[in-house]
Amino acid sequence: ENFHLIRDSFLVERYRDMYRHLLYGERPVNVWDDTRPVNVLFTRPREGIRPGEMFLRWLGEEQEQILIMTYSLRDITAPGEQRSLVQLLAEKVAAGIPVYVISDRKQSDGGDHDDTDDRLRAAGVAVYEARNYATTYSAMHHKVAVLGRSHIRVVADSANWTKSGLGTASNIARNTESMLFIDTQALDDGRTGRRYLAEWLKVLERYAEQGQAIDGEQSYQEVEQRLLVQPDWPEQAVGFLARRAETDMGEVVYVLGDYPRLGGWGELGPGVELVTDPQDYPDWWTNEPVLLPLALQFEWKLTALDAGAGRRWEDGPNRLSRAWSPALQADETYWLQAVWR
Repeated sequence: ENFHLIRDSFLVERYRDMYRHLLYGERPVNVWDDTRPVNVLFTRPREGIRPGEMFLRWLGEEQEQILIMTYSLRDITAPGEQRSLVQLLAEKVAAGIPVYVISDRKQSDGGDHDDTDDRLRAAGVAVYEARNYATTYSAMHHKVAVLGRSHIRVVADSANWTKSGLGTASNIARNTESMLFIDTQALDDGRTGRRYLAEWLKVLERYAEQGQAIDGEQSYQEVEQRLLVQPDWPEQAVGFLARRAETDMGEVVYVLGDYPRLGGWGELGPGVELVTDPQDYPDWWTNEPVLLPLALQFEWKLTALDAGAGRRWEDGPNRLSRAWSPALQADETYWLQAVWR
């Protein structure tokens, strides 16, 4: 799931207006403002553009990548759009654009015997059907599309991707729901987009093994290897904090790892230098974070380097981490902490 905390007065008023219309049994007017980074559209408007139409329009415009995780996977159609969801995604795959879909297996294979997943696979789209075994009623319940890399746009909120939730080209939706359209580059220089992108990868990592075993889809590692080498793949600032790293006179603590910017295990450089001060010693930290590809998995260790005496390694196996986007915090740096072994 995802949870939105909205403080934008324009959006708050849009939701308040929707509540008033529901209270009096009326239907709202959908308003779209191209100058705003975030817009909300409701599924049963009296007038104005419908969310399904704008969603398909954004899909049609996307030229970098399309990553979807949705509870209900149905072939969406909308007024004013000649191509359906399946047709659009098939065209993108044929053009060489990475397209990956995660859906809930119970819902996708539900009682209506919908074949959207099979049609997408036939068109070359990878579809991972997830089964959440936490409880009988648990699900993969996101309704999110992450579009692009260099300029990430996100479609999210409560609306199910069904005829009831979004309607069709000829019929208005039966459910009263909402859809958020977020231009994350305009909103916060892409930070929200990178968080959604990281969440999509975490969900895929959790469920990819099911799709590989049951449907013959690629492993998480294969998808990751394809995505992370794409042009303009986002980078994540990563900081390191070493605790209780006691050193001898002349030694400086470094992080050394397998990735080139971490020194390539010493073959490409000394690693990432950490600093300390008399008040905080023996804790050491990076003055400047290291930029790594978002979601990169890497190995690393703490070392102490003396220019004259050489390098001393901490004990134990290599540490294994990923460069995830951090949760809600003022600092965008993703901090990794380790106690010297």
